[in-house]
Amino acid sequence: MVFTRKTDDILASLVKQIDDLVGKHKGSAAIINFLGPALESVRIEVEQFHSRHGFQHVALVVPVKHGNGPRNMHIHPGFETTVVFYKERSVVTNHSFQAGELEESKIASVIKDVESHLQ
Repeated sequence: MVFTRKTDDILASLVKQIDDLVGKHKGSAAIINFLGPALESVRIEVEQFHSRHGFQHVALVVPVKHGNGPRNMHIHPGFETTVVFYKERSVVTNHSFQAGELEESKIASVIKDVESHLQ
């Protein structure tokens, strides 16, 4: 599960790699939650993001609690992107990035970590 406040190319790289993992590992799933203060503008951004990238295996959603996500998820408002991996209803790994911190080397680390738990 990913919680994010952006729709740029570096996020697209993360989502594409997650999309590929879900496609390879049957029975797995991924939800990309887009957060922001204005519900309608977030929805429009997400639609445009999906149109540009055409992901196949992940769900792109704008949660009802779109400001900081559901309270029970404890998404810190200071983080731009948070990746949480669950296995059998337990959090296995959690990676959070402030604005500008998400980059290809960190994406590779996240994907490697998640993939190690899918084996």
